[in-house]
This record gives sequence, C-alpha cells and structure tokens, in this order.
Amino acid sequence: LRWARRVEGGCRRAAWRGDRVACATPTDLYVWDAAGALVLHVAGVTRDGGGMGALAWSPDGARVALGVQNGVRLVAIAGAPRDLAAPAQRVMALAWVDGRRIAVAGSTGRSFVLDAASGAVVAEGPAAPTTVRSIAATPDGALVAVGSNDHQVRLWRAADGSLVRLL
Repeated sequence: LRWARRVEGGCRRAAWRGDRVACATPTDLYVWDAAGALVLHVAGVTRDGGGMGALAWSPDGARVALGVQNGVRLVAIAGAPRDLAAPAQRVMALAWVDGRRIAVAGSTGRSFVLDAASGAVVAEGPAAPTTVRSIAATPDGALVAVGSNDHQVRLWRAADGSLVRLL
C-alpha cells in the first residue's frame, strides 16, 4: 500500500476485506479502496458519542459492523446505516459468524449471537466475570471463542450457546 490518509481523531479500528480497508475513528467510518480512493465516509456513525469498540466486514464485503455503546451499527457500503441492539452493554468485540449472524461481546462479560437482519438474540454464550476483549467464530459458523480479562477462553456453540470447553 503506497498511500496514507489522515483522519480526524485517528483510526482506532481497522479491517481489510478484499481490496478495501475500513477505518473507524471515535465518531466516523471511512472506507477506501486499495488505490486510495475514498469509497465511503459516514460522519457521526456512533451518534451516542461512545466511540467504537469493534469493527468487522461481513463475509460478502457488502456491510461493515461496528461495535458501539449500546449495540451494533451495520453500515452497508451502498445504503443507510442500521442499528442492532446488544443487550445492556458496550460492544467491545464482534465477528461475523456467517452472512446472517454476528457474534458480539462486551463490557458486561456477556456474549451473544445476533441475527443480522432482525437484531434478535439467536444464542447467549456463557458469561465471563470480566469485560470480554475478543470474539471469533469458526469458518463453518458452528463455534464461537470468547476471550476475556479473566485470562480464559470460552468456546461455545453458536446455535444454542452451550459451553464446549473452557481454555
């Protein structure tokens, strides 16, 4: 990459998808293509002023999910942003399970799989006693791994939230 851009507030979260990079500042979302052309800029995307705790592309590259103060903000590359509520927490980590579901976790130690279309909770994983800092799904979308400040990883089933293993 032979280009650089300055963004107000600094790039706090970044993620690649194919030939595009997304950058989240405390208030805005920017998307550039590999040549450095600005594809999308959404000002004030956090709206609540709480900043962004996480950023991830959808598997098809059509949407970016942002973890915000009280949920997930979905931004379509061609369309208006849409909000999904995350039960009573600041979203610190998120990952697409597949093109239809998003795994989210955050400040209360709770983790969920949400339906990306409706925002409904599909499954709730076992709670951690501290803030969750990372979450990931297996490529087949069957399992979710959640890492928290208690130095443990909780591996659970995305379909029903049942604990598989504590690492």
